[in-house]
Amino acid sequence: MEVDDRSILAIEVSRSYIPVSFEGRYYKRVRNTTREMNFEELKRFFQRDLRWEHLSERDFKIDEIDEHSVRNFLRTAKSKGRLTVFNGDEPIKKCLKS
Repeated sequence: MEVDDRSILAIEVSRSYIPVSFEGRYYKRVRNTTREMNFEELKRFFQRDLRWEHLSERDFKIDEIDEHSVRNFLRTAKSKGRLTVFNGDEPIKKCLKS
């Protein structure tokens, strides 16, 4: 966008419900400031239920999931020995239902 005859880049970042870690320290946003989380805040955060399905404010439909990204994730997980049931060829929707 242009401001005072100068080009600037505006970046919009969606709200995150997960603290951001940088160089081993965790940070949170408080209004328009960034603050390091203290021990008690981190303790409460890590004791929360952080299952994947609870990290979003809305439910997603299967058609909203990008198959290419999921396939890359599954291949990476398999190559690192963290996943054994995916052979790389089966349809993603079949994998997600099982």
